Amino acid sequence: MTGRRKILCLDTNLEVGGVVTVLVGFLGRLDKSRFDVTVACEAGGRPEPTLRGIDGLRVVRCRFGTKSGHSGANLWGRVVDALSLPITLLAIVRLSLLVWLRRIDLVHTSDKYRSVLVATAVATLTRRPFLYHIHCNCVPNRLNRFALKRATVIVANSQAMKVDFINALGPDMERIVVVHNGVDVQVPDGGSDMRDQLGIPADAVVIGAASRLSANKGQAELITAFGAIAEQAPGAWLLIAGDDSIEDGNHGFREELDALVGQYGVGERTIFLGFCDDMDAFYRTTDIVVDAAWEEAFGMVVVEPMIYGRPVVGTDAGGIPEIIDDGENGLLVPPRDPDALATALLSLVVDAGWRAALGRRAREVVVQRFDLGVHTERVAALLEAPGADL
Repeated sequence: MTGRRKILCLDTNLEVGGVVTVLVGFLGRLDKSRFDVTVACEAGGRPEPTLRGIDGLRVVRCRFGTKSGHSGANLWGRVVDALSLPITLLAIVRLSLLVWLRRIDLVHTSDKYRSVLVATAVATLTRRPFLYHIHCNCVPNRLNRFALKRATVIVANSQAMKVDFINALGPDMERIVVVHNGVDVQVPDGGSDMRDQLGIPADAVVIGAASRLSANKGQAELITAFGAIAEQAPGAWLLIAGDDSIEDGNHGFREELDALVGQYGVGERTIFLGFCDDMDAFYRTTDIVVDAAWEEAFGMVVVEPMIYGRPVVGTDAGGIPEIIDDGENGLLVPPRDPDALATALLSLVVDAGWRAALGRRAREVVVQRFDLGVHTERVAALLEAPGADL
């Protein structure tokens, strides 16, 4: 292979979540002397400005027909899906022409439904190889089955996801390559926390959680656990970042969480930040971070706070145990078990020495195993592999 490898990356997301965070980190570190990268993103979506801020990328604004309303699981969602298909078809035609005109070598896609649909169609029409990057549990629908069979390279962000795909689709998925997500292990200089602006006392022990507001992300269990320890830990505060704009059938979930906060009488010490675009300040504000998800493919919200030396309480689900060694660099609890979560939180709230020790080891583990540079180079090597050649 001579010259730079030409890659088309698809991002059909309207909002910024874990998938976008991983893509942005990867593209930011990717060696542009080896790769000529074009990114097709949803016009006007939240990821667009961030993608435009990455040096060396060519950003193409598209309309993919990505939903911003209710889930496709209900009737209205299916109607929206049907009405948006002409928009998606136009994107497929436009990007196929782009691939031909720019002589793109390979297409890169996440496992988001609309992105898989467009990538599979473009790669098939242009006879290009494509890389399918798994970020969540297998959905064994017809599109996924076809896309995975067609994909030249399949990457999963955890061993748990590889096993899930093998269980769902059979031994052909043994060809999945596991590449754990990576994070920038350098803490930004000159950052500050949010305590003053949020009215949180300087000596408070702040428990933080950051993810979209959704039942399966475990915010209800976290609030229940916080309510259970509130009297024993009067200096503890709860800070929740995220909103419910990434739609997955969770309409009205924020109201349910507000009701729980009222039920346990912890409203004065619970703050909902909504969407947070300054995660550096968020992690600096916290003393303990929680990922109480029922299932988690990997857990960017587990490794990110570990950079800051924050101990994480995570659930023993999905890829989280591939990050946290219980009692060594964080704590693991069963999913959907607020009592166990409360016990783990209280043990950390009352023991600053243990918090610090777990936090130090947490940072060491991230530096050793989840460096963004290592992640980027491993994916880059797959993009350049002989199997990805035309």
